[in-house]
Amino acid sequence: MTRVLENLKSRVEARRAKDAEAYLAPRLKELEALAPVLRARGLEIDVCDISDCTVIRFIDRYEGRESPVTVSFPTRTVARSKEARWTRAEMDICKATPIYFGDNDWLCLEHADDSVRIELGDLSLRAIIDCLAEKIVETPIPENVPQQCRTENVEFAKAYKIIKEVTSTKFGAHIAAQRDANGVESFAFRDREKRQYRMEFGKTAKLYVDDMAVGEAPARSTWEIGALIAKHYGLEYSPSLKRRI
Repeated sequence: MTRVLENLKSRVEARRAKDAEAYLAPRLKELEALAPVLRARGLEIDVCDISDCTVIRFIDRYEGRESPVTVSFPTRTVARSKEARWTRAEMDICKATPIYFGDNDWLCLEHADDSVRIELGDLSLRAIIDCLAEKIVETPIPENVPQQCRTENVEFAKAYKIIKEVTSTKFGAHIAAQRDANGVESFAFRDREKRQYRMEFGKTAKLYVDDMAVGEAPARSTWEIGALIAKHYGLEYSPSLKRRI
């Protein structure tokens, strides 16, 4: 039964994708003018429905990456039209700073409040193509990492730097980011005595040593997180270390 349901779901999704491409067909034909730019960036066009919008994405299937630049149209049902029209199209640029962290290569995208939305309805087709080409070229594409190594918890990602710095003042430690079956994210590392440390991030940052809770700090305070680890790591939290934090 499970396989039957999965096959049915796949057929439904394939039909939706086919319908979306048919709805966008005239616009996709016009976007062929972007081919040289997309080839240079290793990108190709992908179409999908997201909520009430039919969205054009620019993706790198080989590397599993996606440009932050997208173009969206109201779906055929919402627009009550047989084909998508530029007069109701919008270009979105999701501004985000990639934070690469953890000694096992995790990624967090820190989204900016000033993401850009451009109404395309008042532009000529030539201006739309030029605008898309410019934004696709100038907007960085984050490196791809497996989904299990991604997080939206910016505080978790930013804490890595201070944890690495504090533990490295005495000796280097491998700081592994991880997520358990309940979705709780943490850093795991050891000291020279082979004690297992785990710093969990939720409403606060909680430190465990050999699975025993020993303290917590505000998740946003890298200074207090550093002080907590230094205390139990057998390090003196010196003024010079405080300045570096």
